[in-house]
Amino acid sequence: RERHVRSTRKQKQCVGCLRMIPAGSPALDVAGYWEGDFWSGAYHPECRAAEIALNALHDIYPGEWMGLSEIEWDDWDWLLTEHSVAAANMGITREMYDRAVAEDQRMRSYRAGAR
Repeated sequence: RERHVRSTRKQKQCVGCLRMIPAGSPALDVAGYWEGDFWSGAYHPECRAAEIALNALHDIYPGEWMGLSEIEWDDWDWLLTEHSVAAANMGITREMYDRAVAEDQRMRSYRAGAR
């Protein structure tokens, strides 16, 4: 179940970005069963939308799920472009992505030269 909350009564941690949702902010309360256990949590609405889109991007099927907090750097460009608010909630910036790309290229060059 998902329920939109216009204004939270107290601060909660967003399951997606792992940052706090301040009291008085909109949120999405989610509850249900996962592998037989009851589960509940709260999301920034933008983080929930990004998490659903991330799973669709990778064709992840029901029963398996990739949390937004598990996003890898090579998906940061997509997140920054398609879900900029969620990226900002997570503290991901274009500069961080550019540094990660440069480091990946440096490591690929190093490995290629080591052979």
